[in-house]
Amino acid sequence: MQVSNTHDFTVAIEMETLHERESHSRGEGDKTEHSRRDYFIGVCLLLVVVLLWTLSNFVTQVSMVKIPKI
Repeated sequence: MQVSNTHDFTVAIEMETLHERESHSRGEGDKTEHSRRDYFIGVCLLLVVVLLWTLSNFVTQVSMVKIPKI
C-alpha cells in the first residue's frame, strides 16, 4: 500500500486487488484446501451463533415465567 499526501490534504491510496494478493500469498494448489477449511470454519461459527441465540432466547423466556408459591 502506498500513501502520498499532497498540499491540499488529499490522500491517494493504491491497493492490490484481492485476486492479486491471493496469488502472491499462496499457490494455486492450496486454494481448494484453504477454501474448504474456511467454509468449514464459517459453518461451525454459524452453528455456534445459532446455538447461543437459541439458548439466550430460552433463558430469557424461562426467567420471565413466574413460579407459583405453595
